[in-house]
Amino acid sequence: MKALLLLALALLAGFASEAFAADPDPIADLKAKFAAHRNSLIAKELRRLDDDLARLDQRLIALDELKLAIAVREAKAKIAAAVKSGRDLDAGFPAIDTSVAEGPKKDEALRLVAAVKEGFQDRVGRVLPPAWRIYIQKLGELEQRATLAGDLKGAVAARQQKAEAEKSFAWSELKTNIPEGAAELNGHFYLHFDGKATWHDAKNACEKLGGHLVTISSREEALFVRRLCGGKHAWIGATDEGKEGEWRWVTGEPFSFTDWGPTGPDNFQGNQHHALIWLGGKWDDYFAAEPNRYVCEWELPPSE
Repeated sequence: MKALLLLALALLAGFASEAFAADPDPIADLKAKFAAHRNSLIAKELRRLDDDLARLDQRLIALDELKLAIAVREAKAKIAAAVKSGRDLDAGFPAIDTSVAEGPKKDEALRLVAAVKEGFQDRVGRVLPPAWRIYIQKLGELEQRATLAGDLKGAVAARQQKAEAEKSFAWSELKTNIPEGAAELNGHFYLHFDGKATWHDAKNACEKLGGHLVTISSREEALFVRRLCGGKHAWIGATDEGKEGEWRWVTGEPFSFTDWGPTGPDNFQGNQHHALIWLGGKWDDYFAAEPNRYVCEWELPPSE
């Protein structure tokens, strides 16, 4: 019985070795096929978006929002050029300068633009993830085949490519949730919101968008966020509401860098447990129930 089992394993290993060796570079082949498939899916959705923007153009003209209609046509032109190139297509919604909307029906026009954007993002969000998952699954299968074939180098290469694909997939998913206009620093995205909210409402608003209230871990990041705020007060994701004096970030990351101003944190009136960017761009503790502007941040989750 043991001899038969050993024979079966030897035959299986031999079959795997022949199958894996049949393609001189199976990883490159799979990668190329996935890229072509992904591009075809994005091109299809971009063509649908082009039609949606054409209809949007006409509706904006009817609302007498001519400048916004021109901005939509510019976006259409970018889409046409991208589809024509056919290479490395971006699944992101093209930037449309909505600040030019100015007529009496401005709000209706902006809702129409937002609806087209949401429709496109929803369709892309349904068609691309399954393609990514199949690609990642196939890379896992390549790793198993290489392992069975005794090809350690091939197994390691497939494992590395799978890890890169998983990270790229997570990044593409993250980017679809980041609002337009977010600024990037070292792979993190930040957006300053002028609408005022309490600290807890600001925290919830950022999390609903797939991010979190900004956390700051270096002088470079502090200066970057300070510039985003433009001299305005803004909530950041630090609190000591759990225990007075023990400040922590909403993400749980180490609270190792601080940029407190000369008066903070002082827990004025015994009820200041949440941090915001204050005068001069320095931090201070403040009353959570007082509405302020806020900054959201997005980044990839840590690799497992």
